[in-house]
Amino acid sequence: RAPFRNHLLNQQPVSLVGRPRPGRPPFRFPEDLRTEPILLPSLDSDIRVGFDLLLDSFQALRRTDRSVGIRALEFSLMVIRQTAPYVIMGVMFGWLWAIALWVFMMMIFGFFMGAAFAPNHKGMPLVPRDAKLDFFERQVVTSRNIRGSWLKDNLMGGLNYQVEHHLFPSMARPNLKRAHDIVMAYCNDKNITLVEMNLISSYKAIIVYLNKVGLSKNSDPFVCPMVADLRPRS
Repeated sequence: RAPFRNHLLNQQPVSLVGRPRPGRPPFRFPEDLRTEPILLPSLDSDIRVGFDLLLDSFQALRRTDRSVGIRALEFSLMVIRQTAPYVIMGVMFGWLWAIALWVFMMMIFGFFMGAAFAPNHKGMPLVPRDAKLDFFERQVVTSRNIRGSWLKDNLMGGLNYQVEHHLFPSMARPNLKRAHDIVMAYCNDKNITLVEMNLISSYKAIIVYLNKVGLSKNSDPFVCPMVADLRPRS
């Protein structure tokens, strides 16, 4: 048996690596990091998001349902966006610094995207497999909206309207706000609760949730109580 195991807490992109702690005191952070489990980014870590999205964008250019002219325009804009700033940096400060800046900016972009994604589903109910929910209600009860403003709508790329984004994934971002009013009216009419809060409150809810399923309320940091309850191991 391997002395170290790698687990995901509720499928979150952070892994705890180390020995299980059955019958021992709760994990202390950060004191126990010196001798006990360490946190490592998993394969789905936010630092990879920027690189993954870039590859997906280039792969999307192979789609044949759009004209060659549109794809050529997209390719040109992508190349300019990914090269122009760093060519300037390379000329000014050297190519090593330019490459380092590109990698750093891609990682920061991934962190920023994670900050935009995190408020949308963390801490929301897990729907049992045998639950009788239609598509609309499933998207509403498992997603959280962030109250929008002109600034939030642009900084979060419309993802603050997460329910509408799931209901209409191909809808253009400017129309999500319009769809929100229709969805809210329908939820009120059908007595379906749509969770909506401001950005700070959403991060607070995430911290409380992670604290509940993570370390302070759980003697074994490798076990998520919610997942253990809904998805017990055979």
